[in-house]
Amino acid sequence: MQLAKVDITGLKTVKNYAASNSVTTAYIYKLIKASKLEAVTIDGVIFIDAVKYPTIRNSK
Repeated sequence: MQLAKVDITGLKTVKNYAASNSVTTAYIYKLIKASKLEAVTIDGVIFIDAVKYPTIRNSK
């Protein structure tokens, strides 16, 4: 298990991050699985760093 210090001020849950980018939560999980987004898990809850990834560029 890798432990690291993380600045939590810019973290958003997957649901809130998806809503702020007008995409579905499933799409965010797909990006995480494809290693296109980095996620942080704290007590079983998955967060996205909104400072590091302010928006999602759709490749459609």
